[in-house]
Amino acid sequence: MIKEFALDPAVPAQSFKDCRYFLDALRIENGRLLARFPKCWKKLVYEAAKKLHEGKLELSRIEACLQGMSKCTLFSSGRPSGDPNRPWLEHAIAEHERSPFAAIISANALTGKPFILAADDVHMSPSFQSTGQKEIARTSEEIVGCLELLLKHAKIVKLIDPYFFKGGDKRWQRGLRKLMNILPDEAVVEIHRNDDALPGNLRNWFGEPIRRMLRSGVTVKVFLHPSAEMHNRFILTEQGGASYGAGLDDHEDGDEGIAADDDVTLLTEDQRMTKWKKYESTGESFLELHARG
Repeated sequence: MIKEFALDPAVPAQSFKDCRYFLDALRIENGRLLARFPKCWKKLVYEAAKKLHEGKLELSRIEACLQGMSKCTLFSSGRPSGDPNRPWLEHAIAEHERSPFAAIISANALTGKPFILAADDVHMSPSFQSTGQKEIARTSEEIVGCLELLLKHAKIVKLIDPYFFKGGDKRWQRGLRKLMNILPDEAVVEIHRNDDALPGNLRNWFGEPIRRMLRSGVTVKVFLHPSAEMHNRFILTEQGGASYGAGLDDHEDGDEGIAADDDVTLLTEDQRMTKWKKYESTGESFLELHARG
């Protein structure tokens, strides 16, 4: 559902129109991420634009466009920046061979390298097509898979569902296990649910079942909220998130009364931040769980 693209800094430097187009197109709500490749990507765009437009209004407009980028516009996945003296495209091709992008966007396509898209023609390329909304089969694989790219690089994940782990059913556990197997070391999973259950039941539902699936380094914290304050379901990370219309439990057992499919919508950065702040974990958690040993 989400694709990561490498964008040649020389492309948005060509004009304000190009800069605005690609920064708008490569947004998570469109199902596309702009790789922070290299770490000084914004600086490289500005330097390229300065060579082309110094002393012109166009440079100021491009600069304003770059300064207006939200913190999460550039997706950080820990890719190495490499030799700054090496041509960007050469370095991008080498990085693609190490860990593939969905595509590399450059000024021109290259014969024999279909993963390089010409900037003027990206809209016609199937690899550039993406969506911010998707109907999925309600399986643990699909529920977690929608955000797999984000989860691989997340330090904090917020699972927000008022009924999470209701009764400790397996339909909740399967997705949680898959999610935790994707996360990097030292990640923290926050489960936010309503408080409409006895504390003893909650400890039974969350305690031992989660400890059995936890691997060393990953922490799970459970937070309780008044039922009236919780409605929608979300998975959030620091770099993006999505809403789930039906819930974070799966339909793999074919239970009656559980929808067999769901609609997933990627959040804009403003939406993600609003939900992130609403479920800010400033207080003490109801439970904090670590792997045994």
